[in-house]
Amino acid sequence: EPLALVARAGGVDLAVDLRAGSLIEETLFEDDVEGAPRWQANGAWAVRADRPHGGANHWFVPGAGASGDVAIVSEPIEIPADAVEATLDFWQTFELERGFDGGVLEATVDGQTFVDLGALVLEGGYARNIGPITGNPLGTRPAWTGGRLGDYARVRVDLTPFAGRTIRLRLRIGTDAGGASPGWYVDDFRVTARRPSCDSGGALPAIASAKFKNGKLKLKGSGLSSTTEIAINGRTVLLPATYRADKSLLRVKGDAAALNLRSGLNVLTITTAGHTSRTFAFLQ
Repeated sequence: EPLALVARAGGVDLAVDLRAGSLIEETLFEDDVEGAPRWQANGAWAVRADRPHGGANHWFVPGAGASGDVAIVSEPIEIPADAVEATLDFWQTFELERGFDGGVLEATVDGQTFVDLGALVLEGGYARNIGPITGNPLGTRPAWTGGRLGDYARVRVDLTPFAGRTIRLRLRIGTDAGGASPGWYVDDFRVTARRPSCDSGGALPAIASAKFKNGKLKLKGSGLSSTTEIAINGRTVLLPATYRADKSLLRVKGDAAALNLRSGLNVLTITTAGHTSRTFAFLQ
């Protein structure tokens, strides 16, 4: 029976049409900060027990009165290749010097460079940009900045574009050399995926790798063809594609502007046979 699903990536609704019996939810990563550490910390990040969201403990970092850039990095999290939806949830409260100190969420994909996940935040997104003259190591990026300590609020992030990949998450705070602020409290992390519980009636298309170089976008994967529809960052690619079955390679010629590529994280959507869609994240 058809399942009408929508995955949301970077503010774009992505239709996912599956013919499956049902979906099951699987927990991929869960940390209530009560047991053995599942994050690597540097600088002033520490586990404390003065303001938890649940249980006894939480992570905390102060808004230091000195220029700095410190983070916690999660253990590897593998997102299943057949996930039709994957999300990160965590809880936070913060009071950081508005426009001067700020926190961000990043991920490294398959061990590559860390990239900002702000565009994939579904709930509890960044408050505003860091100011241009603060000297904050994060520059003028959007961030969680300002705020007032109080009840925890949930942050929900779409991780669907990372299906089939292994990621590490990073919570990172940048501070300027000016005044200090109370800090950033985070707790109760959970990454889940929704997967088909039985045969979907046909293999979903999947991308194993994506690379843009010398005016060519090359996609390798399964379930592809010359008629596969491609969208990048929410915009359909209208350029013709060629497909080499012997190499499972789909290739599109065009410059970065024509392909709607941007520097940093790009979200690619592929659709085959008009009813099976998948998303994939890659760096440019």
